[in-house]
Amino acid sequence: MNIKALYIKHCSLYTRWDDKEIYQWESRRVKGKLMYICVSGIGWYGCILFFGIMLATFHLAGQSDNSVTMDRLILTNIALCSLSGMIFGLVTWHATEYSYLHHRGDG
Repeated sequence: MNIKALYIKHCSLYTRWDDKEIYQWESRRVKGKLMYICVSGIGWYGCILFFGIMLATFHLAGQSDNSVTMDRLILTNIALCSLSGMIFGLVTWHATEYSYLHHRGDG
């Protein structure tokens, strides 16, 4: 199995490409890559990651001497989680697009 096949297998949103999955992906494609990255990447993945990290941070902050201000920590986490969300959105978009094109016979 080559790298592209592994990438598609583990990062694509859909695997079966039945009528429902084709319809869902085509409707997402119409909205565009930028909208997908903003909503699915930053909006969902980035926010969930941010809240998970902040919960862990608040839990650990009560157990140690904390010299970092909470404002700086929150801003850093927002920046890093947004970047992670953008990367997640790009990776899943491209893997799903490769899988879709391969299914259609174009890839």
